[in-house]
Amino acid sequence: MEVPSILRGSSTGMSIGKDSLSPVTGDYRAPFPFSGTIHRVEVTFLPFQSPSDEKKEARDRYHTEMARQ
Repeated sequence: MEVPSILRGSSTGMSIGKDSLSPVTGDYRAPFPFSGTIHRVEVTFLPFQSPSDEKKEARDRYHTEMARQ
């Protein structure tokens, strides 16, 4: 399963298979441990981008899209 959002780490690390601190949604109560078997966890880190790099990338995408119109 791919998580389509940014995961921010913390000093407590990642919780795999349960919510140690708080649920990610109000649909259940923490810790709500997963009762199945997790065969694999894959975490991919993208290269760091500073806020100014992100703004430049967004500006470049905008100009590319506008040029197509």
